Amino acid sequence: MGSKSSKPETQGKEGDNRPMMEKYKDPAYKGEPLGEELNNGPYEKRHCTDCLCCLLFAVFMVCWIGAGLYGYSKGDPKLLTYPFDSSGNQCGRPGTRTENYDYIYWPFPIPGSFDVMVCVKSCPTSYDDSIDCYPNDKVPNCQMRYEDIYDSPNYSFGYLEGVYPCSHFVKRICLPEKLSGWAQDAYNDANSEVNVNTVVKWMGDAYSVWTSILIVAGFALVIGILYFIFIRYCVGCVVWISILFIICMVLAVASLLVWSGFNMYDEDSQTDTQKTLKIAGYVVYGISGIFILYIMFMCNRIRLAIAVLKSGTLYMRDVWYALLVPPVFFFLSVGLYIYWMLATLYLYSSGDIEKGKSAFPQTYMSYKERNIYYFHFFGVLWANAFIIALEQFILGSSVCLWYFAQNSDSGVQRPVSRSVWRAFRYHLGSLAFGAFILAVVQFIKWVLRYISAKLKMTGASNRVVTWLLGILQCYVNCFERFIKFINRNAYIQIALTSKSFCMACKDVFFLLLRNAGAFITLGSIGNVFMFLGKWVICLLSSYLGYIMLTRASYFNDQINSPVFPVIVPFT
Repeated sequence: MGSKSSKPETQGKEGDNRPMMEKYKDPAYKGEPLGEELNNGPYEKRHCTDCLCCLLFAVFMVCWIGAGLYGYSKGDPKLLTYPFDSSGNQCGRPGTRTENYDYIYWPFPIPGSFDVMVCVKSCPTSYDDSIDCYPNDKVPNCQMRYEDIYDSPNYSFGYLEGVYPCSHFVKRICLPEKLSGWAQDAYNDANSEVNVNTVVKWMGDAYSVWTSILIVAGFALVIGILYFIFIRYCVGCVVWISILFIICMVLAVASLLVWSGFNMYDEDSQTDTQKTLKIAGYVVYGISGIFILYIMFMCNRIRLAIAVLKSGTLYMRDVWYALLVPPVFFFLSVGLYIYWMLATLYLYSSGDIEKGKSAFPQTYMSYKERNIYYFHFFGVLWANAFIIALEQFILGSSVCLWYFAQNSDSGVQRPVSRSVWRAFRYHLGSLAFGAFILAVVQFIKWVLRYISAKLKMTGASNRVVTWLLGILQCYVNCFERFIKFINRNAYIQIALTSKSFCMACKDVFFLLLRNAGAFITLGSIGNVFMFLGKWVICLLSSYLGYIMLTRASYFNDQINSPVFPVIVPFT
């Protein structure tokens, strides 16, 4: 017993000189205390961390860009954007013989005849229209009689002459206006998913009143500043009033249940209902008592969480230009995804296309091209995770520099620019390491989604397989959130101590273990105010933008609906 009781006394003290593995095996071990060097702020004497990871990331990025350039040299996205007729001619493609024939047309849209396609200049609007087409192997002339293509007609259908009224779809396809059976059902499903006319109107509204989008974004900025001021001066009152309100509500529910059990059911046949209500009321009383005790024990931590939230507003007041960091990295991410989507389009079009059987045929990639495609997909996950890691490190490091400079004579000295220098000079390898782990988890998540989607498309899945895939996706999603949380806090530790990524993760784990209650309390209160802040800012600024667009004749006369211009700033 003496040896067991003596172990916890040595945990977390400077004199604990036990071997590292022995410490980790001890359930009571909660890490080593922070060094006194941090009393003066983040370490100034820094060294490069995870240099090998930095080198591997640089080599990977060169290879990733090379894969995109390979796609640019081999692919042709126009093969995917212009429809094919029965002879492999692309309708409307510039520089070809069919560049003036913009639409793909099915003379006989019946089962068994969908491989009969022809390029036409315009879609017919009635049964009596004449068609200007580009003949091909299966449609030798523009008369389009069924008997000219099939020697012995086997179908009874209303369009045997090959001409019927159509409507334009995405300026590429002639769709019958009067469909029947499964064709009508398929068209209705597609049209309900994407209403092209509505989308075009929305995009036109956003283009016509683009200045209103900037005004709505200005409303959001002003409301966000007011919300920061509110948190600065009123967050404590709101938290304690909310806690008191919850306690009162729980006690009121318990009292109502007990009162109902004593007064509302007096008949002998309802004694079971009386007992159930009384027991439920006493249980709720017990829950309220436990909640009150929990709040009493957590008072200091709740006050700490309130102080942290107030400190966040002070940081934004002193280092207001840190607000420019998220937009910069947002545009970096947008540029990254634009490059990735273009390169992916070229890579996908570099495969073999089977022409003549479908207007928009599937691409068949070789083994090499398919591996390059997967490699390129993993690359965008890693690059995006690295951008997020860099942003989190810069903001976390700037907060650390600001916090420890409060009591110094010099005050805050360029916290953002110094954080950028430290990230690029010393810690790119650690950031790349954390981003790689997150990218691997995300890649596994997308692989599971792909498998699930393919099984549903082929109809090969059963309940057991679907259930197992659902469980795996749930586990991976939870693990992804865990990795994101650990990475974010590890980057803060790297900013403070200049340690490698693995050592920072170890310190974060034991830091969370030592201060689990404080982290839970701060996370709960912070998430509530973040959630409320997002909704308050979005709803109020959207409402003000809606009033402006509907009441001001300058905007109201130019739009079909105010909805899309209002929601664009928050998408």
